This record gives sequence, structure tokens and C-alpha cells, in this order.
Amino acid sequence: MKKIFSITVLFSLLLMTYFVVTAQQDTTKVITAPTPLPSKAKILVPNTDWDYGYMPKGIKVSHIYKIQNLGEDTLRITSVKPSCGCTSAPLKKNNLAPGEATDLEVSFDSKNMMGKVSKSVTINSDDPTTPSLVLHFTSNVGIESPIVRFTPVEVLYDSVQVGKNDTRKILLFNTDITKVDLAFVDKPKEMVAIDLKKSNLEPGKSTEMIFRVDKNATPGYFNLCSTLEINGSDKYRVTIPISGTLVAK
Repeated sequence: MKKIFSITVLFSLLLMTYFVVTAQQDTTKVITAPTPLPSKAKILVPNTDWDYGYMPKGIKVSHIYKIQNLGEDTLRITSVKPSCGCTSAPLKKNNLAPGEATDLEVSFDSKNMMGKVSKSVTINSDDPTTPSLVLHFTSNVGIESPIVRFTPVEVLYDSVQVGKNDTRKILLFNTDITKVDLAFVDKPKEMVAIDLKKSNLEPGKSTEMIFRVDKNATPGYFNLCSTLEINGSDKYRVTIPISGTLVAK
């Protein structure tokens, strides 16, 4: 009887030891999370380079880059970093669904600049192929247009009453010995309408660029610009700043 009791006690102790060891082993198991699949987002900016060309010193200009998501997953933009304190690029939307796009307005202050300027803005995202996309822009600050002379070189409206038919003009004169072609590559989509009377100029001839404030524009300060491409014995661009304040009636 004692022998049976001893065997039973021993068996019970062995069984308890087994369960204790097994429990300890279970608590030391490392649960490995499944490896996430790489994102299928794909960032695209159709035109990463922009040239303002010749422009006056001390002005602020801006250009809009379009950011698109051509991938199958949501594109997550983690940061937008300008290369200089003279440049700002506030992002309107950080996450873009497949097929979605957003505008990135990059502004440049030429206050402390002179001559040839080259700046950049870096867009960081979860696109596995292009995690960092760099935008570039260039300009010639404070240097006169070499072939076509602009008088004046910028448009200032000061205070303009909403609804008033207020126009400004810039005279363009061809100083070259060959004909030049003129074409807008960028101009405001709102606030101010711009007309160019002639799209080409013979040597020694001139034309006018006419600026009209939209009668239905919202009151407040505006700072815009327009870029014209000149193609003659040389090909280059000129950016014209347009600023002023619209006041209510």
C-alpha cells in the first residue's frame, strides 16, 4: 500500500513539474508579427524643373507643382523640405489616394539674391521606388532681359476698388537684329487677366502687355506673377511680378 502511495505521489510531482516547465516555455515564446508588404504607392510630379528666367530683385514669386499618385496604395507624404529659408512650400494634403493629385505651391523670396540662383525642394514619401523626389527652380535675379526690354519690369496696383476697370501696361521693345517670338508659359488663373497684343516682334518694334483686374475678384492683397518665353537669337524667360490690394466698394 505504501509503495502504491509513493508511486502516486512521485507521478503527481512529475506531472506538476512538466506543467510548470511547459508553462515557462510558453511564456518565453516570441510572437513574430507578419512582415508588412511594401507600399504600392507611386509618386509623380510631371515637371520637376522650373525656370523663372530674368526677374527683378526683391520680389516674391511662386510656381505650382502638381503631385500625383499613380500607384495602387495611398501615397503618404511625410515631409516637404526647401533647401533655403528663402523658399516656402506648404503642403495642402499629406495623403493621396490612388489616382489623386494635389498642388504644391513653391514660393521664392529674392530679397537677398542677385544673379543666377538655383534652389530645390525635397518631397519625402512612402513610395518605395522614389522615397525622395527633388524639385528644382532657377532664376536670374536683378538682371535685365538681354533682347527684349520691359518697361516697367513689374506691375503694381497699390489699392484698387473691386469692380473698377483698372488696367496696367508694360511696353516690350525688341532690341535685337532678328525677329523674336513671345509666348506665355505661365500666368495667373484668377485675379488678373493678361493680354499680349503681338506674339512676335520684328527688330526695333514694340508691343504692349495689358493687365486687367477681375471685376469679381475677392478683396484683399494679392501677389502673383507671369512668365513669358522669348525666342530669337537667344531663348530665355522673363518673369513679371504682379501685386496690389483690392478694396471693397
